[in-house]
Amino acid sequence: MKEIGPGRKALRSLSQDAIARLAERVEAAQLGAHTIAKLTDEFSAMTIEDGYAVQDELRRRMLG
Repeated sequence: MKEIGPGRKALRSLSQDAIARLAERVEAAQLGAHTIAKLTDEFSAMTIEDGYAVQDELRRRMLG
């Protein structure tokens, strides 16, 4: 588990590679102005922490 703050552990089910791929998918949808299926349709074990990790990766790419 990854430390996400003082005394907090992330309960992520996705690898960093999977998170990066999902962020790419969301970014392409944003740039192409098209919809995509819910990420949990493909990754049903995705946790809230995984969702925040994808969001953090998108933010890193935008501010990069």
